[in-house]
Amino acid sequence: MSKDQQKTKYYQLCGVVLCGLITCGLFQIFLRWLYYRGKINQFEWNVSTITASDYSVELLIEKAAFKKWRDNYYYGGDGNEDYE
Repeated sequence: MSKDQQKTKYYQLCGVVLCGLITCGLFQIFLRWLYYRGKINQFEWNVSTITASDYSVELLIEKAAFKKWRDNYYYGGDGNEDYE
């Protein structure tokens, strides 16, 4: 193989490698864009969708207090009965 042929093959190989690197770089940029765009869409959806969980609070209720509420209010009592 002559030196001119080696030089030509070397430049062709460099061109192929360069095209591969550019393709990989653009693919990575595209994937990052999709990932961040997806996060923005999730945030926009979360902001535009209001649910009860956005305004609710969890409160622990003792068993005796629940029974008092159930017996005195839920089942039709007037709420004045004393409960132990």
